[in-house]
Amino acid sequence: MTSSISDRKGDKVVDLQNIGDLKEGLNTSPVNSGFHIIRLAYTGSKVEYVGLALPGSATSSAVWQIRKLAYTGDNLVSVLLADGNVNFDNVWDDRASLSFS
Repeated sequence: MTSSISDRKGDKVVDLQNIGDLKEGLNTSPVNSGFHIIRLAYTGSKVEYVGLALPGSATSSAVWQIRKLAYTGDNLVSVLLADGNVNFDNVWDDRASLSFS
């Protein structure tokens, strides 16, 4: 079951029982825990950033895996990783200033 709510910043927060639901569409690497929250940040109608962390994680804590989605027109062309790795060591609030590759 998937539920979605918006926080006060307008980001979407999605709780998934099975992270595999997004694995194919977002090229998400497997995670060891069976339950992560997923935070989405939009630019217009397109998802620009995807963040994964354990439930209860503060957006100001360095516990997030963050991906940036790149588009050409309406087509998703690449999924880039913060710091070029899948580590859960980034701050969601700092996503716009992180390096992605």
